[in-house]
Amino acid sequence: MCFARLPVAEAAATDAPPNIVLIISDDQAWTDYGFMGHEAIETPNLDQLAQSGITFRRGYVPTALCRPSLATLVTGLYAHKHLITGNDPARTAANRAHAQRAGVDPRELLISNIDKHPTLPRLLAERGYLSFQCGKWWEGSYQRGGFTHGMTRGYPERGGRHGDDGLEIGRQGMQPVFDFIDTATDAGKPFFLWYAPFLPHSPHNPPERILAKYRQQGRPKSVAKYYAMCEWFDETCGQLLDRLDEKHLAENTLVIYVTDNGWIQDPQSSSYAARSKRSPYEGGIRTPIMFSWPGKLQPAERPELCSSIDIAPTILAAAGAEIPDNLPGENLLPYLQDEAVIDRDTIYGESFAHDIADIEDPRASLLHRWVIRGNDKLLLTYDGVPGKMKFPPGSDAPQLYDLEADPNEQTNLAAQEPEVVDELGNLLNEWYAVSESKVKEAGVEHDDDRPQRPNILLVFADDQRNHTLGYAGHPVVKTPNIDQLAADGVRFENTFVTTSTCWSSRACLFTGCYERKHLYQVRPGPLNPQLCQSSYFAVLKAAGYRTGHLGKEHVTIDKPSAEAMFDVRRRIGRNPYFKPQPDGTKRHETQILGDWGIEFIKSQPAEQPFCLTISFNASHAEDGDHRPGIGHYPWPKVTDGMYEDQEMPLPRLDDPAIYASQPQFLKDSINRQRYFWRWDASEKYQTNMRAYFRMISGIDHVVGRLVKQLEEQGLADNTVIIYTADNGYYLGDRGFAGKWTHYEESLRVPLVIYDPRLPTEAKGKVRQEMALNSDLASTMIDLAGETPPVAHSGRSLVPLVRGATVADWRTDFLCEFLAVPKTIPRWEGVRDTDWVYARYFVDGPGESPYEFLHSLEEDPDELVNIAMLPPDQQSAAQREALDAMRNRCDALIAEQGPAMDQLPGK
Repeated sequence: MCFARLPVAEAAATDAPPNIVLIISDDQAWTDYGFMGHEAIETPNLDQLAQSGITFRRGYVPTALCRPSLATLVTGLYAHKHLITGNDPARTAANRAHAQRAGVDPRELLISNIDKHPTLPRLLAERGYLSFQCGKWWEGSYQRGGFTHGMTRGYPERGGRHGDDGLEIGRQGMQPVFDFIDTATDAGKPFFLWYAPFLPHSPHNPPERILAKYRQQGRPKSVAKYYAMCEWFDETCGQLLDRLDEKHLAENTLVIYVTDNGWIQDPQSSSYAARSKRSPYEGGIRTPIMFSWPGKLQPAERPELCSSIDIAPTILAAAGAEIPDNLPGENLLPYLQDEAVIDRDTIYGESFAHDIADIEDPRASLLHRWVIRGNDKLLLTYDGVPGKMKFPPGSDAPQLYDLEADPNEQTNLAAQEPEVVDELGNLLNEWYAVSESKVKEAGVEHDDDRPQRPNILLVFADDQRNHTLGYAGHPVVKTPNIDQLAADGVRFENTFVTTSTCWSSRACLFTGCYERKHLYQVRPGPLNPQLCQSSYFAVLKAAGYRTGHLGKEHVTIDKPSAEAMFDVRRRIGRNPYFKPQPDGTKRHETQILGDWGIEFIKSQPAEQPFCLTISFNASHAEDGDHRPGIGHYPWPKVTDGMYEDQEMPLPRLDDPAIYASQPQFLKDSINRQRYFWRWDASEKYQTNMRAYFRMISGIDHVVGRLVKQLEEQGLADNTVIIYTADNGYYLGDRGFAGKWTHYEESLRVPLVIYDPRLPTEAKGKVRQEMALNSDLASTMIDLAGETPPVAHSGRSLVPLVRGATVADWRTDFLCEFLAVPKTIPRWEGVRDTDWVYARYFVDGPGESPYEFLHSLEEDPDELVNIAMLPPDQQSAAQREALDAMRNRCDALIAEQGPAMDQLPGK
């Protein structure tokens, strides 16, 4: 829709063309400035810009994702017009076909869209402008956008995905900008500066001198870092504006400020929270927009709606350049100069999937269209190819909000005000009509090249530490089928459970939450029904998946929750392992679960994807069998004789001195009691280790059976297989058996994710990032193309599986054990990449806890407890680390649930 244009102000046409500086923040909430009233963040330079210019507090970007938002700024077009709707082209048949026809790869084909439009630098060049690009820039080299000068070399150069050398600006100083300003002024040319620094975008690594201002008790580290990044960005803006003053250029320079998209800092991680970046909600699309031109524009705060789509025509008008007829935005300059009310009360926007399903058809990735008229806001949702959004997708039903009464968009008024929905819906259709041939009942009818949703098979072992697999280098145990999954998939070297015990770990898996949040067995009763509704089973079942759980649940689930979660549910008791069969024989439960899994796969409807979890009791001991000379690990017959003549390696940390160094409460715990059941004598140890490894090899045998069945049914090429375990396991190390503690042997588990759809170069990779059992729920939902619920504490591992580098990935996690204080003291702690901290409440909450602190760099086996060293034996760095880890533990607990002394059963 084109708006009626007022004539360009006479001054702009007759005076010397102004210099134009476009400042673009990267990932910053509209609230996070001093002039917008933030209680902590200091932005004195942008505050001054707001005070000296015209500020629209109700500014918006049409698309809340960096690449399409920046493309809108440089072209003046909506994303569905410039066709750069997402950050990356998806690996779809449509994109491959388009690229093949063009004789280029899909990324180059996407970039070529920038060649089709008269960008701001090209249009300004006609008026004699020099232009400089620095910071974020996705569309190839700076020359591709028409800039005369710039920093980004561009794809396919190394690092050329979204900025390469340009991303150094601001973070590593401002000299390239200063040099360009000197070049332009020495040449007597007006200039256009694109200043889009990679700030406050992650990685959130602000200078310590700024970060120190934002550290305070109770403020999560991630929040403090983000706050400091906002100030760091503001500081660079001040350096730029000061340079204009020093060069006596400020009086003839139009400075415009906008952000590419919103950001709400997630206090639980370094990422963004729901309803911010990439969402069509206020936290994603709203931004202050400012125009400062001393002597030409009188300072004011404007109440009208303003959109970044207006920036291109306004810049061209200020420069006296021709405004293309196809630009839909409003030339605001006459309104700003004459202080007239903008003759418009409606703005529009859209959101698309992160990855572009069809480079030539934006409808294939369309997720939302939105319109704001006055204070009424309408959202319409679509069934485009899903991206990795951080907000609930809603439903096909419209969402209508009153932004004045309900600025946080909590109350959907669509049902109460259908006439407003109709009016705004008609406006949306006038603005961007999605053709009936592609849309049905507010959902996109995809072509046959839409990526098929994968089947998901989760194989869940019991009591298995990360090292007890062939691919992990174990010298004895044989697991050829799991090893093959690792060779063809992705292996996560640093995978942990947040609570090391069977039932809590399963509850964490189901719900995607910490124990502190789901509190299963801390509180009486079944698993939290509300969290069951956001479990991966319930989300995927609602999305059309056939869901199944076979085997050991060890979690009580009420009937309504179970109905929402499972299509197929077959439970199996723990002991004994050999179960009577109808023909009078006995069969090992591991093989029974293999039978059930094959039955599930055989009965799978051809057109429906499935998500199946097979939860083994193996390799858990049969605790009730204490007969001398008999192994506690009954193995299936298929592994009879394995390891019979092999000498089992002794536990590396089974040193009496290591056990002696443990506090008395651990010496008295069931970790020590069960050591005497299994590991204390040489013959007993050898017998039990052989039996234990036969159990693991029995699971591996079932994995092979399942893979074969998938191949026979033609499902193998579209089935993601995940292998992991519920907790680590002591095999005699430290003089212990079992789990339940903060040590690595207890917390660390294997994790392999095999996705047959991965390209060859992505297979066989080993990722070092921290992965958690609570990540798997979000991961499976993301694999299915759905949005992980906000309730999840975990994060999707899919970007890492696909080879991405995630700059803001976690560097620590909360670990805890809360449920059975009479058997194991309750404890809580933090593990990061350098330190492990834990505090055990031996005498109950309210008493001084017994603390542990280990340096993973200096003491990877966690043999020295720094927390219990006399103060004169602790270094300054160790004392600082102890205080920091205590505070971090407090912060993580505050994010997840009640403090220890507020838990039930204290």
